[in-house]
Order: sequence, then structure tokens, then C-alpha cells
Amino acid sequence: MELKEYQIRALDAFVRWRHELAAAQERSATAVAALEQAGVPVPADIRNHPKAAWQTLAEAGQVAKPFLPYVERTAAAGFPIPHLCFKVPTGGGKTLLGAAALERLNRSSGLTLWMVPSNAIYQQTREKLWDRQHPYRQMLERGSGGRVKMLEK
Repeated sequence: MELKEYQIRALDAFVRWRHELAAAQERSATAVAALEQAGVPVPADIRNHPKAAWQTLAEAGQVAKPFLPYVERTAAAGFPIPHLCFKVPTGGGKTLLGAAALERLNRSSGLTLWMVPSNAIYQQTREKLWDRQHPYRQMLERGSGGRVKMLEK
């Protein structure tokens, strides 16, 4: 399946974000360890590597304009949750982008929750993701090492 130019740009931005997120997480862990070793309280921003990654990309002009301020997501346990949003036009291939992004994660475990706004879109998405011959499903299979398990509400 051939991607359109804007889809390639969106996936390239996703890959840049993942790389910067990993680098920010490493910097955060190093800083937290040093502060804890010194017995100094660790400011929340030091632990928030997703926000640091977003700020680095925004300062480098790598965040789409006009961009809103960073939106924080925090787990009940208090750790920051990385997140992103693909903004593409209606019919622009959001399911394809989601599958292609998951393929790029190249993780053999994890959970992906696919949410859709209507029953009609649910049926279309389900049809594609449950079909082992469909390119979207094949992307998911490649990215997970063949460990895709489909569950339904």
C-alpha cells in the first residue's frame, strides 16, 4: 500500500517524536537519579519527559503550526503519559496511519485501543483489521512479530 505525501510527513513526524521522546526519557532518568542521589527534591517537570520532548520539537519548529500548548496526561500513579494526535482530513487514512505508526513501534507486546465515532466506521475498521490479508492488519502483524489479538466490545 503506497502512502500519500502528507501521510509520509505525518509518520516522519511520529518517528522524530519517538526518537526525541526516548532521548528526553534518558535525560530525565539521569537528572532524577542525580537529584535523588543528592537528596534534593525532584521537580515534576524533570520527570515529565513527554513534555520535554514536545518542547524540544516545538523549539526546533517540528510541531505543526498553529500548535496549542502542550496538553499533559498523567496516570493515576503520577507518571506522565506520552501521547500524540494525527490530524488528517476526513478520508485521509487515519486507520492506515495508526497501523503504520504501530508498525514503526516494532513492539511485540502492548495494548492498542482503537476508538471510532460511529457504528459505520466501527464496521469498516473492524472489517479491515480482522482480515489477515488486509494491508492494515499485515502492518500490525509485522510490527508485533505476529502477536496481534483482536478483541471486541
